[in-house]
Amino acid sequence: MISELSINEFHITLNEMTVEGTPSYKGSFFAFFTINFSNKSFYGYVSKSEFAISKNSNIKLVPFTIRGNYKKNGDKTEVDYEIQPIKFGNYWIKFMPISVLLISIFLFLLNINNKDFVNSQLIIFILFTLFFSIFANVDLYLKKKNFEKLFLKTLKINNI
Repeated sequence: MISELSINEFHITLNEMTVEGTPSYKGSFFAFFTINFSNKSFYGYVSKSEFAISKNSNIKLVPFTIRGNYKKNGDKTEVDYEIQPIKFGNYWIKFMPISVLLISIFLFLLNINNKDFVNSQLIIFILFTLFFSIFANVDLYLKKKNFEKLFLKTLKINNI
């Protein structure tokens, strides 16, 4: 990918938009320790030729990091990056609703012979968790795409 910014502008812009820290903490169990009230878009580290960033958010965490490197390409900057999931946050969002769904189905199967109000509540709960698990996976996909769009737009990178 090619950024319209020169290598110095790219480095300065990325550095100004990044709060210094460990990017993998933002989408993990340790996110509480990364709370800050900065208006900067990214959280991570930037060096002379490499970077690792995650989205700087305190409430709606994005369990992905963008890791990459950049180098001079004429008067522009060549950027190679990769979006990687933060394992804890990614697995939590994907598999927690599915595990709740499986537990509720198991409870429903245990009470299948009981023809009282509990079964109807369990069916509603199963449908709710099924919807929530689908929503969580779609939301995870959208978080990843929006994070990548923010990165590309902020650093004026052409997605070629």
